[in-house]
Amino acid sequence: NTTGLGALINLHELQKVGKTRAVTRDSDWTKITSEFETRGHTKLALNLLYGGWGHATGTAWWDDVEVIELGPATGAPPKDVAGVTGRLGEVISIVTRHYAQRGPANTIVATLSSLKGADENLSRFMLDGLVEGWPADTRVDLSPVDQAELAALTNALPADQRDRLVVLARKWGQSAAFAGSIDAARQAIMATLTSDSATDAQRIDAAQRLIRLDDTPDSIAAVLKPINAQTPATLAAGLVSAVGASRQEKAGESILAHWPQFTPAARTAAVSVLLRREEWTSQLLAAIAGKRLNQADLTAADWQVLKLHKNKSIADRAAQLDASRGDPNRAKVLATMLPHLELQGDVQLGATVYKKLCSQCHRFNGEGGQVGPDLTGIGTRPATEILAEIVDPNRSLESNFRLWTVDLDDGSRLAGRLDTETRTTIELLDVQGKRHVIQRDAILEMTAQPISIMPVGVIDQLKPQEIAAL
Repeated sequence: NTTGLGALINLHELQKVGKTRAVTRDSDWTKITSEFETRGHTKLALNLLYGGWGHATGTAWWDDVEVIELGPATGAPPKDVAGVTGRLGEVISIVTRHYAQRGPANTIVATLSSLKGADENLSRFMLDGLVEGWPADTRVDLSPVDQAELAALTNALPADQRDRLVVLARKWGQSAAFAGSIDAARQAIMATLTSDSATDAQRIDAAQRLIRLDDTPDSIAAVLKPINAQTPATLAAGLVSAVGASRQEKAGESILAHWPQFTPAARTAAVSVLLRREEWTSQLLAAIAGKRLNQADLTAADWQVLKLHKNKSIADRAAQLDASRGDPNRAKVLATMLPHLELQGDVQLGATVYKKLCSQCHRFNGEGGQVGPDLTGIGTRPATEILAEIVDPNRSLESNFRLWTVDLDDGSRLAGRLDTETRTTIELLDVQGKRHVIQRDAILEMTAQPISIMPVGVIDQLKPQEIAAL
């Protein structure tokens, strides 16, 4: 019906500037976008319209509708991308990744060529999106003209961005096109990785790029070498986490060999990495059995994940090693603790215990983690009931706080609370509160475990006065 506009999106209060173009007639999936300023509005209605100011017939679908905050208006013209940073850069990377996921072999060289002379931040965000999104099995056939164009781009890019092209060429099945650039790219990365003047974020980014470019034992050793007791916690944890992208069977052993140099933050990150791949997890358990690691280096949550492992030999070995942890009969544990509630509670001590034991996962009065339920207002419930929930978190399991395990097509495994789902991704909060955004097409299996994300036994080592105070 020609009186309608077709399928479109419109911001009700900003119709002149917040209306997208309409999709009409028979059409494949079409991406439509609109940028707008909220002006003085604190609330806006987003309308998915079919027809819109007139009638339309047929059927329309919308999918992956997103509102993305770009930040405060800068007054710059829409096409001015000089100095791209922050949230706008993240959006550019996301859009580029989605473009790359289609494997657009016929336009990729032209897209890359457009980066010659572009703002350095813009080219970095776009290259990162292309590397992350390009399908591993989608080839690109390069003509002599294409190869010359890419060679010119290589010379035009900053030295610390050229490694992205090498990784892309590898995904295209064209490793030979940049064979001579690998050594130079590695040297540029190593210069940043080992630089005391580089920021922590720059050094962590360099570590990730090195593993992506050259996944070898030497690269793993180079990433871990800067870590010692003086290394800032954020940097140490980031470098260890970067090794998690490796596919080297002995990467776990390399991490374990550096264990004495790791501070608590690095050890937490290391355990998270070692739980990702079966061979690394087996190496972790062997280190514990051989007394190279203390059993207490793993949290109760880590042991819970291990004992639920899909590999029965790993699960059985973990259960055997962890046999001494806690009392399996939670009712008996609760019975021994209930009398402690008769003691006079010390609020200050309770706050200290809470911060150490609970705040990583729980939010209270606006502060803390988001892995478990928000505990603000929980004091209205009887103390005996609260204690019972802590002693046995599985007694009244909420579906939103079940433990999920996710097995990925690269052989890695993640565990945590399923926080958000879209058509293309899920978001998982692991037991350290770290958020993992996972592409659905990378998931082999998702399993909802019949237990809480909160591990059993977290309260078992507290003294009676500490229990009363908490």
